[in-house]
Parts: sequence; C-alpha cells; structure tokens
Amino acid sequence: MVNVLKERAIHIIKAGLIPPGQNLCFSVSGYSMCPLLFPGYKVVASPQINTDRICIGDLVVITDPQCSGIVVHRVVLIRKRKGKPVFFLTKGDGSRTFDKVIYSDQILGKVIAIKKENRFINLSKTSWRAAGFFIAVSSGACGLMHRLIGRYPLSSGTIGLKIGFQIRRLFFLTHRMFIQAVILSLS
Repeated sequence: MVNVLKERAIHIIKAGLIPPGQNLCFSVSGYSMCPLLFPGYKVVASPQINTDRICIGDLVVITDPQCSGIVVHRVVLIRKRKGKPVFFLTKGDGSRTFDKVIYSDQILGKVIAIKKENRFINLSKTSWRAAGFFIAVSSGACGLMHRLIGRYPLSSGTIGLKIGFQIRRLFFLTHRMFIQAVILSLS
C-alpha cells in the first residue's frame, strides 16, 4: 500500500498537477543524508524546476527505481552536452558510494529549505549554496576514493585489503567531520 502512495505522488509531480508556486513537503525517513538530514526532519521542495538550472551541490528529489520511492540526495556531478544536462550523479552525504546515474526525467524537484526541530533553513542563501558545493566536492572525492581503493588494492593479500579498508574509512570519517563542521558553522 505504501508503494502505491509513493507511485501516485510521483505521478502527480511528473504530470505537473501541482499548482505553480506550490511547494512540496517531504518527511525524511533514512540516514543517507546525515549529518545534514535526520529522520523526522522535513524538506521543502519546488517541483517546478528547470533541470538546466540545477548545480553541483544542490539537493534534489529523485525517483529511485530500486525501491520505487522518493530519495533526496546531493548532486555531485553533472554531465552536459551542448550546454544541456545529459545525466546527473548523486550521492547521499552519509553514503560511501554513488547512486546510479539519473536523468532529467527522474528529478522531481529541488530542495529549497529544511525544517529541523523549530528552525527553517533556507538553502537558497549564498552561504548554504557555497556550503552545498564544497560538501558535494568532498562527497565526490570520498566516493571516488572508496571506489578506487576498493577496485585497486594497495597490495595483494589480506594486509593490503585491511590497509585499503582503513584508508577508505579514514576518508569517509574526514568527510563526515567536514560536513559537520560546515553545518555547525552555518547554524
């Protein structure tokens, strides 16, 4: 029954049945965007967006074909051809790996604000846009290191695997500390 509701919500958004100027509010239920978003926080998203105007660092609401649901993740890479986006690479701030490549038709909206506890954070402010960009760069580097070290062990055998695991873990923890410092400095 829950998946039917999600599919209906996706259909309503894609069909453009949301009145102009009307935003959507979603409740966060997972930990993939920690430490920025925790379960129970709410995100306010604008469904009337032009995907040409999405930038690296923006939080987007996307359809996730793996769970037929809605996911909020950060854009870490945009591949363009002739000035138009061809595909986007997204990643949760709290995830070690990248999502599968997404296309413009999978983007349901752009997150414009976060409601956490009794505070309202406007992500359109210059400080939050800059922070989003730097978090995206850090997140992308972390995901890339995770992928490269996993694919090419530092040396053969168990010791090489253990060292690679520790290096990946160090990159991830450093990334998390960076995000936490950025969020605290803007809060």
